[in-house]
Amino acid sequence: MRVPTALPLVLLTASVFAAGCDARVKNAEVQGDAHADLAREAFQRGDVRRALDEAQTAVSFDDSNARAHALATAALLSLCAGDEGTSSPDCRLDLAEKHAKKTLALDPTDRNARNTLGSVLLLEGGRGSDALDVLRPLTQDPAFASAHLAWANFGWAQLQVGKPVDAVDSLRRAVREPRFCVGWYRLAVAYEAAGKPREAEECVSRAVGEKLPECQTLQDAWRFRGELRVKQGKTHEARSDLETCERLAPHTASGRACAELRASLTPGPEGKAS
Repeated sequence: MRVPTALPLVLLTASVFAAGCDARVKNAEVQGDAHADLAREAFQRGDVRRALDEAQTAVSFDDSNARAHALATAALLSLCAGDEGTSSPDCRLDLAEKHAKKTLALDPTDRNARNTLGSVLLLEGGRGSDALDVLRPLTQDPAFASAHLAWANFGWAQLQVGKPVDAVDSLRRAVREPRFCVGWYRLAVAYEAAGKPREAEECVSRAVGEKLPECQTLQDAWRFRGELRVKQGKTHEARSDLETCERLAPHTASGRACAELRASLTPGPEGKAS
């Protein structure tokens, strides 16, 4: 029986096509990794916009590159941290959420990616319930080395959904890392929301009392203590806090709010505010 001569040609064509596909996939992965490396280098030297461009180029080559999605998320969050905060036109929390979700989808075991997604949802506002669902597994995961970060975000989410007492409990777990000034600040906010201003002032004082640059420059904490002290009639001490807040970054929303509140304080005897 004579074997059809076309069959080997069909098989050869199919194998060549498959080899070509494999080569294109491999090239896309290589290109994705190369641009992810460029994104990381740009981010490390503080060129956030270049980092974002390179990360997005990386995922355009290879959408399964989890590292590129994580770098894109980090760059976008950095653009939301400027003087205008989340109101900046450069702050695209919708894109940050998209990249954060993709990072976690590619590796559901990535604990840092899960915590970052929770942070993005909290920044968006009104997403506290969604953030709780994302973050809850981290609070129950003894293997997560940065558990204090998870508890800080979880407590912040509880505040967003109107559960300040629960938030206090969660944030007390966060400050088991004793020099975690953001955790102390958030715990102060939770205490104030729970109707405990004395405990709130003690906690925010812990936040700005740490001799670490990230604590001394925590502008929202200085603003919060200043506002607390105004409510308690401690206007002389409040003025000092508000001046520090304004000096740190006068053009941010907190800086402007501190300047406005400080200007509203009337001078008392011997030049002291009252």
